Amino acid sequence: ILYTDRDTAKSLSEYDIIELTADLRAFTNDPDGFSGKSYYVSRGISGYIENAENVTVIANKIDKYDRFMENIRLKLSNTLKKRTDYHTGAFLSALIIGQRDELDGNTRLNFSRIGISHVLALSGMHLAILSIALTKLLMLLRVNKKLRIGFISLFTFAYMLLTGFSPSVVRAGV
Repeated sequence: ILYTDRDTAKSLSEYDIIELTADLRAFTNDPDGFSGKSYYVSRGISGYIENAENVTVIANKIDKYDRFMENIRLKLSNTLKKRTDYHTGAFLSALIIGQRDELDGNTRLNFSRIGISHVLALSGMHLAILSIALTKLLMLLRVNKKLRIGFISLFTFAYMLLTGFSPSVVRAGV
């Protein structure tokens, strides 16, 4: 994550690869008692840059297809945040589609401390839970078995597409 001033940010898009010259600094503990290092590290930020010069965009990292899928993921994430409170929506986005960018740093830290941070990483478990829920719903609607299998197959492919063909999701889907 790169935080920058507004003028520089206007020339960059979210997934651009940039080149710059700067001094990289690690956060240190404040002698006055405020532990800046602990605060920032708990939010996934371990350092900062100073004296940035010659900021140029080298390459646009993602193509049109990836941008399209990223927009769908963002819309789904925003919908979850609108339908629930912000923190719950961000948590659901992390669990369902792997969109962990807006997940609260304290939540990440707590998952890490108790040793279950792997639950936030997309995996076959996520696909299995969603597929089982969809299967149960289709059974309640009395959809015949062949049609259920077709729906689940389409859902599996769509979920793999939505998650950017994450290797663990593809492995579970196959």
